[in-house]
Amino acid sequence: MKTCIKTLQVIVVILTAITVSGYAQAPKGQKKVKLTSLTSLSPVVDSVEDPKSRVGLVVYNTEEDASKRLYPATHVWDGDRWINLDKFWLSASEEEIIFSSGTKDVINPYTVYLAWAPESSIPAITTSPVPGFPEIQGYIPAVRLAGGVAQEVITPKPFEVIEVENNPFLEKALDLTVTLKNEQGEEKQKRITLRQLDHKILTKEAAEYIMDGQEYQFNIKSNARWVAEVIDPDGLIASPKKSLLLSGDANYAEGYNFQFQTKVEKGANKTAHIKFTSPDNLFAEYTVTIKGVVPTLDITPGTLLIPEGGVDTLPFNITSNSSLPIRIVEVAYPNSVENKWIKNAWMDPDNDKLLFVSTKSAGKARTATVTVTNGILTKTVELSQNDVEGFIVGDYVVARYDVGIMNYNRASKACSEMSPAGAWRLPSMDEVNTIAEAILKEDPNVTNKYHFSPGGNYWSSSVSEERSSYRLIVRFSTAQNTGFAQVSNQYDNDETVTNQVRCIRDLE
Repeated sequence: MKTCIKTLQVIVVILTAITVSGYAQAPKGQKKVKLTSLTSLSPVVDSVEDPKSRVGLVVYNTEEDASKRLYPATHVWDGDRWINLDKFWLSASEEEIIFSSGTKDVINPYTVYLAWAPESSIPAITTSPVPGFPEIQGYIPAVRLAGGVAQEVITPKPFEVIEVENNPFLEKALDLTVTLKNEQGEEKQKRITLRQLDHKILTKEAAEYIMDGQEYQFNIKSNARWVAEVIDPDGLIASPKKSLLLSGDANYAEGYNFQFQTKVEKGANKTAHIKFTSPDNLFAEYTVTIKGVVPTLDITPGTLLIPEGGVDTLPFNITSNSSLPIRIVEVAYPNSVENKWIKNAWMDPDNDKLLFVSTKSAGKARTATVTVTNGILTKTVELSQNDVEGFIVGDYVVARYDVGIMNYNRASKACSEMSPAGAWRLPSMDEVNTIAEAILKEDPNVTNKYHFSPGGNYWSSSVSEERSSYRLIVRFSTAQNTGFAQVSNQYDNDETVTNQVRCIRDLE
């Protein structure tokens, strides 16, 4: 027995001298194993009746487990346990710890195991910030490291509610440095990075999507991997139909655009769901509801007046909830004997108005229908043309808009210069009353269709009976149902006196 002990002592002395010099790897020819315990020969020897029969067995352990004081180094079996021949080492059970936490009251603590040699030394734990991250709060290193092994319990402070509101993907970090020194002044260090974040997935989808066969997308932001599964019993989504496994933690600042294509549906609205789950169980199941609505196409108003020989500057609107381009299918004329008076019709660049060029009508009213489509829906609108620059009222053509506000001399000249030159004039009081009576019977609100200014003064060509240098002016009031409400005088030679101007001409 004494001989065995002496032999072991010799081996230990020799190997100690070798390991103190420091091997980065196992010595050549030395058996490499992953020890599971310092008190077990397994897995080096499968079955041994007497462990002491293996005294002096030398292996190189490749396993590091601070909780079991296992460290990569040459070990020798002394009959009861493995002896680590490296006399100066430091081990930590973790290099990085991630705390998945939100604003909850308590965060589950995490235990870090530390082991070291020589046992008489006492490691020190210091903290330092991680560049680019706010510091984890609430952790203070414990002062209880002694005896070659220790457990450091770490519990950070939960996030404040306002912190998460300002940054839903808030992440804090902190570096722990464990430093061990021996009597010779040599130093070993282990760094442990703490990360604190709330794993989640956020999406930004539209309130509804049009079932028009187009591609749509919504944004996904996540700091964890996720799996997306399309659940579509109604048949809203044309593609994709398969689950997607994507990484959402690469760049959650910009996120990922989840793209899908809707089917074409004109009947009823439909609903689909996209379920997101975490393959790493880092966040709860999350479902996005896709609301599909049928496409619409509306034209308002159904009938309009358009000018003759020019482009309509006040076209009617086309409204559609789909971005599909709208095109003109047909221009038709219900009265077969009627000439084709629309020379051209087209959609404006914004795709929401129809524009027209018409031929001269000599004051005759004409009709046509224009059919438009967005590829799914088709609508037809009726067009009626009344007159080139205005409206036919009895035997007169009334200009569509006011010429402006000016003195009498300029007003008279402005009317005479309207095209065709010499045909237009300021109305007399008799003509004003005839026109006003007809207009008010059709629509008492003269601002809707005829664009008169309520309360505005309008020039007439009639001379005041009281003074020949005065012209009569009229004030239109929607409170009256016949004629113009007020008649008064204005001095026509005073250039500072200005009124509204509306011109008329005879109907040819």
